[in-house]
Amino acid sequence: GNLAGNAIELCTRLFPRMFASPCQASAVLSPEELGVWSCVAHVRVEGERPLDIALASNLPTARALTCAPLGIAPSRCDEALALYALGETVNVLMGYVMRDLLPDDDAGYRALPPDTSVPLARLAADRERSITVLLETQLGGFVLLLGQPA
Repeated sequence: GNLAGNAIELCTRLFPRMFASPCQASAVLSPEELGVWSCVAHVRVEGERPLDIALASNLPTARALTCAPLGIAPSRCDEALALYALGETVNVLMGYVMRDLLPDDDAGYRALPPDTSVPLARLAADRERSITVLLETQLGGFVLLLGQPA
C-alpha cells in the first residue's frame, strides 16, 4: 500500500515535468480490465524484495507520451519508438521508486532492462501481489502496475 501510494504520487509529480501534462490517479483496475492496453513496458528489480514496475497504454497514448518530450510529430513516431520510450519512462520511474524505497546506503538491488514482450494481463496474473492503477493525463490514460513476482 505504501509503495503504491508513493509510486502514484511520483507519477503525479514527475509526469507533468516530463510530458507537460497533469497526471492523476483515476481508478484501480481489475484483472478483467487489463487486456486492452496493447503497449506495455516493465522492469523487474531483483534483490531482497523483488519488484516489478510496469506502464501500459494504447498506441496513440504511447506515441503522445513519446512525442511530447521529444517535440516530434506523431507521424514520426512508429510503434517501436513508442515502446522504447515507454520502457525508458518506466526505467526513470523505477529509479525514483527505488530511491524512495531503499535506505541511502543500500544499493543491493539490480534492475533488469525494460521488457516490452509481456501483456499487462499476464504481468498482473503472474504476481503474488500486484496493483494496477489507471492514471489520466491530457495525452491519454495509462496503467501503472506494481507487483511482487510469484
